[in-house]
Parts: sequence; C-alpha cells; structure tokens
Amino acid sequence: MGEAEQVRPFAYGSEYAEWEAANCDGCAKSERLKEGNVYVPSQCEIQRALTDAFWGDGRIDLALYQRSGLPGDHCPERELAEAEARMVALAGAIEANVAECRASWDGAKVQAWDAEQGRGIPLDHDSHCQRCAGLLFALSVPVQELARKFEQGKRDTELVDGLEDRLDKC
Repeated sequence: MGEAEQVRPFAYGSEYAEWEAANCDGCAKSERLKEGNVYVPSQCEIQRALTDAFWGDGRIDLALYQRSGLPGDHCPERELAEAEARMVALAGAIEANVAECRASWDGAKVQAWDAEQGRGIPLDHDSHCQRCAGLLFALSVPVQELARKFEQGKRDTELVDGLEDRLDKC
C-alpha cells in the first residue's frame, strides 16, 4: 500500500497564518481557550494537518487539501462559533429592519426648517432616523470583533442584548 499523495498548500508561513485567521478564528471546531484558561484542542482535522505542516515539512494529504477549499480563501467545513453565529444573524436582522424603515421613510413628512430658504427641507433616512441610528452604528463594528468580545463576556454582551431587544420592538 502506497502513501497518500501530498501537496504543499502554502509557499510561506504568512500565507498559512492569513488563511488560518480567516477560517479557523471563530470556527467552533478550532483550538481555543475557554473560561478559566482551559485549553481546548482543535476538533478540526484540516486545522490539525495544516498546523502540523506549518511546523513540519509543509505538506498535507491531497484529500485534506481538497476538503479545505484551498487554494481558495474559504474553508467549506468552517462552523461558526455560537457567538459569531448570533452576531451574523443579528447583523442580517438589523440590515433587514433598516431596509424596511428606509423603504417606508417619507422625507417629505420629516423636514428641517431652512430659515434662509424659508421652507422645509426633506431629511434623509440614514442621517435622521432616531429609531435606526443605534442599529446602523452596530453594523459599523466588525461582526467578528463583537462576537469575540461577546464570547469573552465583555460589556458588548449588553449591546448585543439591547440591539436584539430593539429589533423585537420594531
């Protein structure tokens, strides 16, 4: 029985680091530290093989290479961690909510008085809708960053919970 065919997926360690950051960070199967600094080893065969290759001769089995989605940028086996999945869902809900509000916005009814021109000027939605202002701000923060903070139990948990409550009331 012969050995499995092997390939070198990355020419440089920085290519590996970039791919791992885009695919393994935030993946539910990835190695990580849990509460109390308890180390959880990777549950992903692809990540383990790529890490071993990084520290070894740079080669992995062709079958794992093909499963990884390489030479592309996205691993098809990536599973969102719970916090990131919640944030992605929340971002989608915010976008849908704001789009609905934009569609129903009537700038003719919401005006600022222009003293020089002596008339009202219609206001655009994104600059003046108080209901959506906090939601639009939330979309300006990268989802992965908020998810990481959420997972670590930082104060952003309150922001996420508050945004979910605001969405429920809209």
